[in-house]
Amino acid sequence: MKKPFVDLSKSILQRIDKINGIDLYLKRDDLIHKDVSGNKWRKLKEHIRLALEKNIDTIETFGGAYANLLPSVAATGKIYGVKTIATVRGEEIANPTIDYCRKLGMELRFVSRARYKEIARNLREVVIKGKTLIVPEGGASKYGVIGCEDIVNEIDMDFDIITVDAGTGATAAGMLRALKKHQKLVVIPVLKGEFMKVEIKRLYEDTYGKTCPDNYDVIEDYHFGGFVKWNLDLIEFINLFRNKYGVQLDPIYTGKQLYGVINLMENGYFKGMNNIVSVHTGGLQGISGFEQRFGVKCS
Repeated sequence: MKKPFVDLSKSILQRIDKINGIDLYLKRDDLIHKDVSGNKWRKLKEHIRLALEKNIDTIETFGGAYANLLPSVAATGKIYGVKTIATVRGEEIANPTIDYCRKLGMELRFVSRARYKEIARNLREVVIKGKTLIVPEGGASKYGVIGCEDIVNEIDMDFDIITVDAGTGATAAGMLRALKKHQKLVVIPVLKGEFMKVEIKRLYEDTYGKTCPDNYDVIEDYHFGGFVKWNLDLIEFINLFRNKYGVQLDPIYTGKQLYGVINLMENGYFKGMNNIVSVHTGGLQGISGFEQRFGVKCS
């Protein structure tokens, strides 16, 4: 049975430290909900609102076997009484992410990488087929972008800089829309390719029909070699951050972002600024799969 839409937001703002005279705060979106946290809820909430308004029975999406959005879609479907389906890139495997999705009743369809690319590459916006709502990979539709505006809107203090990690650029595009003119967004991609600035611009302009503002920077120096790439420096940083500040970071998204932010702060990149807000984009449910896959401990 479908349940009425309830917005699970909002999250707290936690002061972390003062580094080189600048206060660092963390927007704790990881605390939004135990099963649907971080920017995953932000990107999904307008999709689920649309699904309920249109009396949709099923939400279908796409991703890899370690994708954070898949368990969030599965959990969202469970919460609101909507069936969920995921087309998964690559051979069928068992890992904590996949097991969790199955436990929540998500139907999983594994396809070859070539077939996946063929299916998903041109899907840049939501499609409704009968009673099924099809959501692009990573939730990167206009609904996903709009849902991320509230990350900024909820902050009730003034700030100079806000930072976020990025995989698709949808979260950054929505945040950019909500910024004041004197504020700046710093984006740290977690995969290499140097396409993110252009992709954020495309998502912004496709969503809002307006020219994308230029008050954002994309810093390509902290992807650690690419998506799900890492080294021991990153793992050590995540463990030290948790021990010092009591906050768990993940090694795929927010760990890379905070590694980069603190490194930039220590090296004077933000000189003259008063305060910085970094967004914890969640993803903690993926840690167990990461640890199992690579044999390291970061939680």
